[in-house]
Amino acid sequence: MPGNLGIFQSPSAVSERRYSQADMVRISRQSMPMAREFAKPGHEEMLEIASKSTDVSHRVAAAWAYGLGKKQDSGLTGLLGDNDPLVVLAARESCSYIAREKFGVKCTDFGPFADSGPAERSHARELWEMWFEKRAEALATIEKNKPIDGAKRTKDSEKAKGAGVQRIGAPAGPDPYAILGLDPKKD
Repeated sequence: MPGNLGIFQSPSAVSERRYSQADMVRISRQSMPMAREFAKPGHEEMLEIASKSTDVSHRVAAAWAYGLGKKQDSGLTGLLGDNDPLVVLAARESCSYIAREKFGVKCTDFGPFADSGPAERSHARELWEMWFEKRAEALATIEKNKPIDGAKRTKDSEKAKGAGVQRIGAPAGPDPYAILGLDPKKD
């Protein structure tokens, strides 16, 4: 996953005073097996606990697990405000990964950078939350309008979808004159 997310492809993005290349590799090796476990269905409680852990490798694993599971909830965006630059990078890359894989938007990145201050991290968190909310609404609308089971739309499905809606050029509804047996020209 680190290769897919691009987290450790640019060590210069991480504060060199805090982490060496060897430290980053060690943390990634510790975190990835945990992330795979946390991303499994039914492990939401473990994921929540890991995202609040004091151990940086647990929080990095939680950020990656959100990405692996394509879960864009407040747990992931909360990790964007972490004080540790590796956790921030993991959460940021997971957000970008979800944008790319779940929503099909290739180049989305609202930050924050590893050396961002609290205000920038907070701002980036708000932007990601707003973006995910808008995309989730759009995705729900698309899913709602899809035909059931991928079947082609039929007259029955059109009737169910919009009862009472008449298409332009379609024949008119029942003619009251014909029903009552009256001549429409006499009116």
